[in-house]
Amino acid sequence: MNIYSRIMNIYSRIMNIYSRIMNIYDDRMHLMLSYTHISIHILYLIYYYSRIMNNSRIRNNSRIMNLYYASRYGMNEKEVRYQTMQNHYLRGEKRVYLAVVFDCHPNAMFDVYVCSLRKPALGYLSGKMRENSIRVTRGDRVLIELSGYDQTKGRIVRRLDDMGSPQRDYPSRSNDWDTGNGAVS
Repeated sequence: MNIYSRIMNIYSRIMNIYSRIMNIYDDRMHLMLSYTHISIHILYLIYYYSRIMNNSRIRNNSRIMNLYYASRYGMNEKEVRYQTMQNHYLRGEKRVYLAVVFDCHPNAMFDVYVCSLRKPALGYLSGKMRENSIRVTRGDRVLIELSGYDQTKGRIVRRLDDMGSPQRDYPSRSNDWDTGNGAVS
C-alpha cells in the first residue's frame, strides 16, 4: 500500500465521520455532537494513521490520546491523565509487612521471617537507614516493603523498638489518661 492510498483511506474515513455527524444534525438537532468531540475523533484518526505511516511530524501523541479518551468517556483531560497515572502506579504497588530478622549477611542483607505471610524473605536496608547508620541485628523487628509480584525479597524501611511499635521523634502529650509509658490515649 503506497502513501497515496493511505492518505486517501484517511480522507475517506474523515469524510465518513463528517457525513455521519451531518446526518445526526439533520435528523435530530438536539443530539448533535459538539465541535470539540468531532475534532477529537479526527485527531484520533490522524494519530492512529500517523503511527502506521511513521509520520514524525505529529509530536504530542499522548495529549491527543488523552483528549480522545476524555471526550469519549465524558471527562476532562486532567482526570484522564490522573487516572492513567493511578493505573500505572497500582501495577507495582509495594506493601509493608512486619518481619523478624533471623540471619545477617554481608552488604546489609538480612534473612527475615515475614509474620503475616508466614514465610522467609531476603531484605536489604533502605538508603535512608544506611545514610543514618541504623543498625539491624538478629532478633530485631522490622518493617519490610515487598512487591505484589515477588515476595521473596524486599526493602527494610524501618527498625522497630522493643515493643514492636515505630519509634517516635516527639514526646507524647501529657493528659489525665497518660500512663507515662509513651502511649497516647
